[in-house]
Amino acid sequence: MAFQPHIFFDDQDSYCSPASEVVPTAQVPFPLAPTASQPPTDSRNRFHLICKMYLKRGVGQHQLQLEQWYSSNLGVRDAATTTSFLNELEESVVNTPVGKERPAKGDNNEKLDKFFSFMNALIEKHTLSPHAE
Repeated sequence: MAFQPHIFFDDQDSYCSPASEVVPTAQVPFPLAPTASQPPTDSRNRFHLICKMYLKRGVGQHQLQLEQWYSSNLGVRDAATTTSFLNELEESVVNTPVGKERPAKGDNNEKLDKFFSFMNALIEKHTLSPHAE
């Protein structure tokens, strides 16, 4: 009788990404102290949890894109800007009824495109007026 895991845990994306295709997966953060220029690891985890709230089961197949977006947009911001961004993103995800999202720009109106479009506008807002709520 083979062991059938209910959830897979690891600290490396190279293992978590393929596992997420077949079983619920959680990436355990490696305990590195954040530098002054880098938001704490819990911001990264919070970002991924908010993404999962919106994208649901589809989040696993877009993990690399989401991680790249985080690194390029939030990973280079100070902790206060990142926290403010995440607060507004979470509030929007939690309080926007399904089907009531704004359409994405362009021809493709897929859920992922809407999400990236919204996050791009939101990071621009928080970059132009830091700590906007």
